[in-house]
Amino acid sequence: MAIKNGTWNIITMKLCPGSMGMRHFVPLLFVLSLIVLPILGIACKLFWIVLLFELLVYFALDIYFSIKLADGIEEFLWVFILFPIFHVTYGVGSLNGLIKIVSKNFY
Repeated sequence: MAIKNGTWNIITMKLCPGSMGMRHFVPLLFVLSLIVLPILGIACKLFWIVLLFELLVYFALDIYFSIKLADGIEEFLWVFILFPIFHVTYGVGSLNGLIKIVSKNFY
């Protein structure tokens, strides 16, 4: 579901400019950073530090919101695992939508 949502949000943005808010594109930026930063890290170690900082902030927020939303340790663990799964799959879907737009294969 998240892959399809990410894909169609990008296509919808192309078909109806202004219909999507910035929050719809954050998972795409996150996934792109997970791809690009390690590649850039081969050339410059600073990018590994940026990636580490990004992941530390992400997982700190994941812990915070998982605690805030969960009713018990079992639910916390599920939410803690599901947040990254959802965000990454949504971002991959958005990347897929972007590829479809660039290749003009979105109908």
